[in-house]
Amino acid sequence: MNKYLNKTNISLNPWWLTGYTDGEGNFTIKTVSASSTKIGYTVRLIYQITVHPCDIDMLYKIQAYFDNVGKVEIYKDYVSYRITRLSDILRVVIPILPITPFTIY
Repeated sequence: MNKYLNKTNISLNPWWLTGYTDGEGNFTIKTVSASSTKIGYTVRLIYQITVHPCDIDMLYKIQAYFDNVGKVEIYKDYVSYRITRLSDILRVVIPILPITPFTIY
């Protein structure tokens, strides 16, 4: 654990989450095959935060803050928290954005 940051005592709030997403996360628009559509594809929006495995506890805290939607996925060199259901993104992620804008340049 980073000696300058006690991750267990962080109080999550919209401002903190926006900043963390700004630095460690992204929104992705992805096309996926879907036999149920006329053209055979559909578009999916994904909210994702990816960090080093030592920060996995932070992703679980964020997941809990977002009503336990989405899932934490563990890979060899990184871990990701992803929300792929549009209704969940609209319900738990999007409402914090108007009050806490991103600062991407």
